[in-house]
Amino acid sequence: MSEYKRTMNRRAFLQRSTVASVAGYSAIQSASAAVSSWSPGDKRYRIGVLGSTGRGDYGHDMDRAWLDFPNCEIVGVSDHDEAGLAKAAKRLDVKETFSDYREMLDKAKPDIACICPDRMADHYEMAMAAAERGIHIIIEKPFVPSLDQADDIAAACKASGVKFNLALWSHYSPRWPRIKQLIADGAIGRVLEYRARGRQIVLNLLTFERVSVIPRPQHVSDPFERDRLRRMHPR
Repeated sequence: MSEYKRTMNRRAFLQRSTVASVAGYSAIQSASAAVSSWSPGDKRYRIGVLGSTGRGDYGHDMDRAWLDFPNCEIVGVSDHDEAGLAKAAKRLDVKETFSDYREMLDKAKPDIACICPDRMADHYEMAMAAAERGIHIIIEKPFVPSLDQADDIAAACKASGVKFNLALWSHYSPRWPRIKQLIADGAIGRVLEYRARGRQIVLNLLTFERVSVIPRPQHVSDPFERDRLRRMHPR
């Protein structure tokens, strides 16, 4: 495992960016310093957890991450599934439970809505419900199915003065600037197609304008594609 992977995971990303962002910090500024400098006397944040058992569940420990913040309190959890809701309430030690997330947002009155499901099915409705109520948002990836929906959420957040954060910690991966530089330098030819799959992210397959230009295996991050390229183009 790389040094980057050891030092940066989903929970660490949430800790370093979400509440700091709500407090007015940029995720690329000294968010970690802001988190570490909090004291018991600082503002406390009320967290509402939105889950969906069987339809994305609670993402990658998005719900439990809040238990690590001394100045955050989970004030309510919602889930359409009764058994899943009971498990979440026990896991998070929360008394206020709701089968409808809108009711939770209205009654628990959280400062931050943590939209946990890692499927997009309900993301748009959940995010819009939070934004329209002036509640800050942290949402699990992937975001929403369409650019129109993304624009709607952005507009609703702007209109309500809501802070928004997509839990996509790989956005800060050092791979991205390296790939960008390779493309900019023309080191791998003119790229006509990108493909990515699941958690084996970044660059799986490149299609080039000139068939004589073959991507070098070391330029492709996915191990399966590297092996495929080596077999197709042995040196």
